[in-house]
Amino acid sequence: MQTYLRKRKRPTASVASRLTAASLSPTKSCLSPCTLANIGNYALASYLGVEKRRRVKRRKKRRKKLTMKMATMKRARARTRLLFRRR
Repeated sequence: MQTYLRKRKRPTASVASRLTAASLSPTKSCLSPCTLANIGNYALASYLGVEKRRRVKRRKKRRKKLTMKMATMKRARARTRLLFRRR
């Protein structure tokens, strides 16, 4: 269980933004070309993924309002459950 609770290590924003800049335009990159060559496509993609994940905000789930019909159905179901419950 402990493994799930541990946070995944993420790169600092500066590194990630530098990498995205490097991938977008090699002329404006803050990294040297040899460093860029050393960074594999896989690593670059993973950093880009982190950036994307950070940008997307999670939407809150809205709870559906119960209509009167649904509420009565819920009550009826609860009543029948009580009636037919094994003693």
